[in-house]
Amino acid sequence: MHRSLLIRLGLCVLILLLTACAGKKAQESLDPTVLWERFCAHTNKDVPYRVALSLRLGQKGDTRRVTALLWGNTYSPIRLDVMAGVGSIVAKIRRTERQFLVLSPMESKAYTHEGTNQPRLKLGIPLPFTIQNLAQLVNGAYSEVFGTMAGANEQLSNTTVRYNLVEPMQGSLVVNDKGLPLHWQDPKGWVMRFYYAPDNSLLRLHLENSRGEQFIVFVKERATPEPFDDEAMTLAIPRSYKVLPLARYAAQTKKLQ
Repeated sequence: MHRSLLIRLGLCVLILLLTACAGKKAQESLDPTVLWERFCAHTNKDVPYRVALSLRLGQKGDTRRVTALLWGNTYSPIRLDVMAGVGSIVAKIRRTERQFLVLSPMESKAYTHEGTNQPRLKLGIPLPFTIQNLAQLVNGAYSEVFGTMAGANEQLSNTTVRYNLVEPMQGSLVVNDKGLPLHWQDPKGWVMRFYYAPDNSLLRLHLENSRGEQFIVFVKERATPEPFDDEAMTLAIPRSYKVLPLARYAAQTKKLQ
């Protein structure tokens, strides 16, 4: 009886040791280069998309909600309609490689910017990325936004690595073992966190800066439609609209706060 008990105890110890060894094997170091390649593999360059968004923006504890519809065949041109209520369009936006156009139906005004230097979004607060970046983020083309990494990186856990970025987005980016970004922080105080659905598609973005300004993106619905024709991707300026430089649009966007 005593010998049988010792045998059972010995088997239990052996099982525990084998389990511990298996656990150690599962916690092997990640290869940062391989993981970055996995990160860069996430892309959606040539697939038509239509994404319904819910946006919250403003100061922490005092944000306002708008909805938006974003669509395109690639990332140029891009169309974005921003709505403050049911059927109440605040802005119609079209972005190409050389033009940024905003129509404000509530004012009967058009705001334009010409040139290859694309302006950053200012939907009530000055955001650290462009409308093209927003389209790329919600569609999972993360490497198109964050660009290249510097040589330095740091493994934070058995499933995450932090990379230092070079361009076009500076700062640091934490990537998980699936190659998905989790956390980005830039030298100017912006922090962005990523949240995913079970299928690894982006579900929510939470962006906040050191001044307490927030921009939260909820992906409500996404679709891969047939390619959009030219009519769906153009944005004509009505003859009755007054045309102004985009810099003048800042006063209008403050009404969203």
